[in-house]
Amino acid sequence: MSSVPDDRRPYHAQLAGLRHRYPEWTIEGPAGLPVFTAELRSDDGRSLHYLAGHDLDELAARLAAATTATP
Repeated sequence: MSSVPDDRRPYHAQLAGLRHRYPEWTIEGPAGLPVFTAELRSDDGRSLHYLAGHDLDELAARLAAATTATP
């Protein structure tokens, strides 16, 4: 049995909420680095926008700023 705690579970609900709020973005949790990422791709698969945050609150703020319409 591993003695390393599974600290990924607490953020699953918040991650699901971000994915629901921003369905056009691909939002991922930490894979190899301790960061959360969001990527927006064009219809032909090109990366249009890439965001990263050290936690979901930071990523959520970056997503909000990136998706806010400017006059």
